[in-house]
Amino acid sequence: MTIPKYILAFILSAALVTAANAKTVALVLSGGGSRGFASIGVLQALEEEHLAPDMIVGTSIGAIIGGLYASGYSAAELRTIAVHTEWEQLFLDRPARRNLFLAQKETNARHIFSVRFRGWTPEVPNALTNGQKLSDLLFELVHRAPYQPWPSFDDLKVPFRAVATDLNTGRPVVFDHGDLAEAMRASISLPLVFKPYAMDTLLLADGGVTENIPVDIARRQGADAVVAVDMTANLGSDENMSLPWELVGRVTTILQETRKQASLADADFVITPVLDQHRVGDFSDVGVLISAGYLAAKAQMARLRALFHPEDSSAAAQSSIYCSRKTFTDFRATVPESELPPTGYDFVGVSHVPDSSLKALPPGPLGLRKLGWLRRLYLDQSRSLAHATQLSMTGDRRLKSVWQEGVIRRIRV
Repeated sequence: MTIPKYILAFILSAALVTAANAKTVALVLSGGGSRGFASIGVLQALEEEHLAPDMIVGTSIGAIIGGLYASGYSAAELRTIAVHTEWEQLFLDRPARRNLFLAQKETNARHIFSVRFRGWTPEVPNALTNGQKLSDLLFELVHRAPYQPWPSFDDLKVPFRAVATDLNTGRPVVFDHGDLAEAMRASISLPLVFKPYAMDTLLLADGGVTENIPVDIARRQGADAVVAVDMTANLGSDENMSLPWELVGRVTTILQETRKQASLADADFVITPVLDQHRVGDFSDVGVLISAGYLAAKAQMARLRALFHPEDSSAAAQSSIYCSRKTFTDFRATVPESELPPTGYDFVGVSHVPDSSLKALPPGPLGLRKLGWLRRLYLDQSRSLAHATQLSMTGDRRLKSVWQEGVIRRIRV
């Protein structure tokens, strides 16, 4: 039986109208190795239209791009990071070739990894690298990010979820709180490339092993509509598999094909950048990949405008730069807008910013912008963990904010 075209058009229009009325729209970023940088172009196109997702869910490279964007990096900043980072060096944990002596360069050119011996017994590594360089990079980027998870990923600029795979159970693991850098590192633990990431009782591998396009997870996290960005490689592509991570990527693609098609069918809208035969392990043309994502999103912008909500610039949205959403919500529940701006300010726990600087900070229309400016002063001091833990209004209408200036810790690998 052939369904008339006008009926198909009606069904599609009805689906878009339903999705357009959705309260929570999630942007799902797939895995795909280097191909995943195309998602930066998609984010750039949405930024230009002042459109914002209500949630971002990412797997593998999609978790890194999505997590950094959710923590406040702009698409332009992500492009700079992507273009200027030596990604292949991160995968191998080797010193840069330019820093090696000639003899070392000749030795390194002959092998991909080495095997150590304990006596006469070989110690075969379970991966090319433990991911220390990547962990360090993610920690530094998260540490400098404008928004921090206080205490959950819902307190980022955009609520965020990262997907990894527990090798003990074979099930996906969804990160919604904790250390953002750890969550991203676990999500990109590609087998044979990165050592599995141990966390409590979990042994975590790449999220793409179980959920390479986590549409179902986005819905279970509360999304009413899902826009998926598919950057995975196709089975029909003539992919070069000369390197271990390229071979693993192809195996993952084969095992995930049925699940991938089900996820794409479940999405309300799919953006598929034209990446041709670009290899998942080829990091030489990052700018071209970003442009492909940008063009794919711009070509479908009319439909995307109907799905995404305009970017929220309200005081509630901006509050997450200096305190958790819960802290702000609790404060506004007891302090109506008619009582703002306050007559003065009391800062508790602030020891690294002088009183003269606090007094000079502009208050803004409701008097709350002063807190955001204080947070920016902390960022200038590299105190990215500093934030307000309590907000209250005194009897004489003075705004009291209690601050925690933060303790820095590094993630383990």
